[in-house]
Amino acid sequence: MGNLLDNACKWAKHRVTLKAERTPDFIQIQIEDDDPGAPPEALTRLSDRGVRLDESNEGHGLGLAIVQDIVAQYSGEIDFGKSENLGGFQVRVKFRSRHQGGFKHAHKDSKKA
Repeated sequence: MGNLLDNACKWAKHRVTLKAERTPDFIQIQIEDDDPGAPPEALTRLSDRGVRLDESNEGHGLGLAIVQDIVAQYSGEIDFGKSENLGGFQVRVKFRSRHQGGFKHAHKDSKKA
């Protein structure tokens, strides 16, 4: 979450929104900003290591790749797109709810054998 919010605040003109939703089946987090956004053809490359669409700001192009790896370890999904509300970038992270089989890597049994 820190990396996603940091990116949104770094690129936003004036506004960043965070929305979290929990249902019996999933937990979804959506972050949007009002920056110009990324071209549609570049969205699929955003989580590739070392990819930076704008070289004018600091960064190494690793943040979104690391976020994607973490989300995958928790059997989640991450999606990049254009914000319908703010016109800029949107990222959506979705996990199955715990009782639906999600978070299997997040909680380890602390009992000793």
